Amino acid sequence: MAIAISQAVLQHRTSVQFGVPGTDTQLRFKNYRVTGNMISGAAQQHKKRLVPLRKTDAMSHAERRNFLLLDDVWRSGGSECFQIIPPGGIGPDGEPMFLRLNIGGTRYMLLVDALLRAEPSGFLAKFVQLTHMARLKVADAYLPAEDSYFFQRSPAAFDAIYQYYATGVVHRPSEVCPASFLTELDFWRISHQHVGSCCADIVPQKREEEKEEEKVDDTTFDNLMFGKVRRRMWTFLERPGSSMQAKAFELSSTLFVAISVMGLSFGTIPDFQVTHYMPPHNETIVLPNGTVTVVE
Repeated sequence: MAIAISQAVLQHRTSVQFGVPGTDTQLRFKNYRVTGNMISGAAQQHKKRLVPLRKTDAMSHAERRNFLLLDDVWRSGGSECFQIIPPGGIGPDGEPMFLRLNIGGTRYMLLVDALLRAEPSGFLAKFVQLTHMARLKVADAYLPAEDSYFFQRSPAAFDAIYQYYATGVVHRPSEVCPASFLTELDFWRISHQHVGSCCADIVPQKREEEKEEEKVDDTTFDNLMFGKVRRRMWTFLERPGSSMQAKAFELSSTLFVAISVMGLSFGTIPDFQVTHYMPPHNETIVLPNGTVTVVE
């Protein structure tokens, strides 16, 4: 009996909440229609309730140019900003010296000797030669609990930096954007020449050999016959921006090429083709044996 009463009460509550046919709720909202103006007004009210974007501490750290701070310390810092690294990166206790970093929440330990040998002019090679107080000026933060220096950078991209100091070759992680990865290499002052051959397609290649027309200068035609005239002709034809006449010539050339391409394209359309019917005629063929044959 109690179970039946509970089910009846639950069914009544559900009908009132969701407007089941036959209830007072549905009759009350039967003639209620949602119009476009109401939706637009609700959207505007929602926009008003949105919290404006405020720059966080992480965003402020991301805008810091730590390498510029490092360069300032190296240029203007005195002897109190630097420390002497023992040969081979071996500490007074006879153990290898390490640099502890925290990159975006991920901890790393790097051999000091590997940093100095791999890229002497790199960011970390210079950073490791600073004293603790000088490092605090360059790093984003210092974590005393783990004795590490914090940098607000991508740990996914820094994995490749860590592998470089271990293997000597840079390999781009597949989940990192190529442009973002090149930015990380520039930040840590690692040359693009160390990028592996399998990932070399992300590095913009510099043209070792310039085009012949780009090598031409004012002295190229000096020792040639009619040098001044030939130089003017070359400038007129190869450098459209040299004068208004050259621009007009380039524009007309491009226009004629476009018209010829359009004419060839329209020639393939059957509606633009004209069929010529040739009248019937006789053709005389002389055979090798001298016989004359008439073919209709």
